[in-house]
Amino acid sequence: MKLPAWGKFDRESCQYHHLAHHSMDVAAVFQGLLRLSVFRDRAERAFQRSLSPSISARLGALVFLHDIGKLHPGFQAKGWDEQLWPHPKRGHVQESVSFVQCALGTEDHPFFEIVQALGKWGDGVEALLQGSFSHHGRPLENKLVAGLSDWDQWGITHYDWRIEAECMSSALKVWFPKAFEDGETLPEVPHFAHFFAGLRSRGMTFSGPRGKMMA
Repeated sequence: MKLPAWGKFDRESCQYHHLAHHSMDVAAVFQGLLRLSVFRDRAERAFQRSLSPSISARLGALVFLHDIGKLHPGFQAKGWDEQLWPHPKRGHVQESVSFVQCALGTEDHPFFEIVQALGKWGDGVEALLQGSFSHHGRPLENKLVAGLSDWDQWGITHYDWRIEAECMSSALKVWFPKAFEDGETLPEVPHFAHFFAGLRSRGMTFSGPRGKMMA
């Protein structure tokens, strides 16, 4: 039996919130905030035009990806019995960058089609994705990121990040279909990227865990 990818985990009760569900919680709150006139007006002023349904969907999809690095077995190990992972634990921010970079050049990667689509969404996607990954308040570190071998070398049988990545990919396509249809592109607008990062973090706060749920 393969362990699922958790997004939030309570060690005392052993209850978990699946990563796909946590990711959608945050994206849904972000989109809910954008439906409020005060946030939407500010967003459209920063964006310098109205937010079409396809643009809103693409922004939601980018928020959904904010924790994709949690798929790494070294991060998931934080919720496992110690004997299942005798290696150092990992974070999920730089691992998110690694995940996308690996997907860019690997056709059998579960997110290959997703990142190919992201590349067609416009010049502003990279900055927005970086803003999504930097949701803990610190910008991404400018350093080399480990490759695909860092994800596959551990020889574990109780968890398969590829299976869980397929789940995340399927959920993303089902929940944000307009993001993958022909539509307006996301131009590079630094002021809007800054606004997006702040609103995305606000969505994270409103949808965050209560009690002792970790990560």
